[in-house]
Parts: sequence; C-alpha cells; structure tokens
Amino acid sequence: MKSFERLHRLLNDNAIAVAPDIYSHETIAQINSLVDPIIAAQQGNRRYVSALELQQLGLLETIFSPTLQNILTDLIPEPELYHCHIYEISANQSLPHIKSNNQLHGWHRDTDCKHDFSKQNLQHVSFFVYLTNVENNGGCFEISDKKLTFTPAINNSDTCYQLVGNSGFNFFFDRKSLHRASPNRSETPRRVLKISIQSRHLFNHKKRETIFKLVRENLSEEQLMLKQLFGDCTVTAVAPELAAESIQHINEHTQLPHHRYQASFTLNENITRWYRDARFIMRRLAVKYLKLNDKKVPTPKIPFKEQKG
Repeated sequence: MKSFERLHRLLNDNAIAVAPDIYSHETIAQINSLVDPIIAAQQGNRRYVSALELQQLGLLETIFSPTLQNILTDLIPEPELYHCHIYEISANQSLPHIKSNNQLHGWHRDTDCKHDFSKQNLQHVSFFVYLTNVENNGGCFEISDKKLTFTPAINNSDTCYQLVGNSGFNFFFDRKSLHRASPNRSETPRRVLKISIQSRHLFNHKKRETIFKLVRENLSEEQLMLKQLFGDCTVTAVAPELAAESIQHINEHTQLPHHRYQASFTLNENITRWYRDARFIMRRLAVKYLKLNDKKVPTPKIPFKEQKG
C-alpha cells in the first residue's frame, strides 16, 4: 500500500504532479544565500552547485528532509540518486538551455533512463524545486502527456503543462516523459534544485563519479538514508516515520499543473518524435532480451574541481 497514492496516480497517468511546498520560505532563502557566492563565481549561461558543495555548505540534511525521504522511498523502494545539484540559467535567452538544436525546440525524453518495459512501476523520477520565481517566459519546465509508445502522433493532440510558480514551488515528473526547459526570456536568472532517483538495483554510473564518491566518504555512520541515496551498497536505509497528518496533507493537495495548452507540432516534428520514441523502446528491449551492453559511463556534466590550498 502506497502512502502517497495521489502522487503515484498522477505520475503514472500524466507523468507530472505538483506537490504542496516541502520547504518553508525561510529554508529557500537560506539555501539561496548559501549558494549565491558559488554561483556568482561562475561564468557561462548555466552555473552549478554540486552535491559535494551542497554537503560542504551543510545543506544535504536540509534538502533531504524527513518529508522528502518518505516521498522518495514511497515512489521507488530503495532509491538511489542520479542527480543532486542546483543550477542557474541566465536571463534573456532565446533558446532552451537543454537540447536546443534537436529539431524539436528542446522537447526530449531522458534516454539515459535504464527503463524496463516489463515492469509497470515508476522507475525514474525527478523532483524540481524553483529557487526563484518562474513565470511562463522565465524558463519554466514544460511536459507533454504523450505516452512513450510505438504509435506515432498523427495530429497535434498533446496536452502540455507549464510549470509556473514562485520560489519554493516544487513538482515531481517521470523522466522518460516528453519534456523540455523553455527559453528563459525574462530579465531574471532561473535557479532550480534538481534531484533524480532510480532504484539501486538499476545500473547507475553517476554513483561512480568523483563527486558522489566524495560525498559518501564524508557522510557519518548515522546518515544511513543519505549513504543509500548516494550509492553506498552496504546499507539499506528506512525513511523516518512521517505523521499521518503530513501524509494526508500531501495527498489532498498534490495536483496537476494549472497552466496547460495544446501542443503544435509539424508533420516532420511528429515523424522525428515517433522515430526517437521507437529507437528508445527498441534499445530498451534489446538490452533486456538480447543482452545488449548498457553500462557506458559518459563524461560527467558537472566535472569535479579539486580545491587548492
């Protein structure tokens, strides 16, 4: 029996669920004030605060609150992190910051998900928290309800949701869904906390990266849940007890996004979407039934920078 039934249902049916705010305004302000210097010291249109830096700032236990621990373990038993970082996108952008040149205006599925189509459970989930106010022109996250199937999209039947909200607004989504980061055309940088989980029983190259290794080494023996999340295979953590009132509150107030519109894709774009979906499905089936090697380790997107002195 799942505690967060509505969250499960929305993610399974619609791939997206907006949850009531998990962090207080004070907590969001604390996170922002601590990461401000790290972000300000970086150049470029995309700036990161890694999991190791979050740990050094003393923020990991703040981020992985008892509430979030319970939700993550309810969504995916024995969860393990795939992403854990904060990133900021510059203002006044005309293109999405992810896959802007992919012939679909940035729309994509996360094909690094090691999905098993023989199972119906959730397998790859991301949790986003806006750390700045995000309007519909401010780089808001967008997601389509188009299922991942061999069936091509013949007409523009997608319902797309725009995730618009103030600082502290948070939501969960299925990573294999069709989604994108819309261009941040506003005058304000867009800052997000990003956490992604999958089962510890799936291949996860991220836990082999230097940043996650160093986080594990710095964790105490009492931090069992964090040790498991960061890939310590020697522990099996149990999330702390959560009051029934908290569970009921989350169930009652988890909902679909308010902002939605009908998608508009050309025939060529629909063919491209169908081809990429079919290729993704065929690869996952080949991995399962033909034992295709699926354990490539790509170059880290957030490289470890050794501190001097």
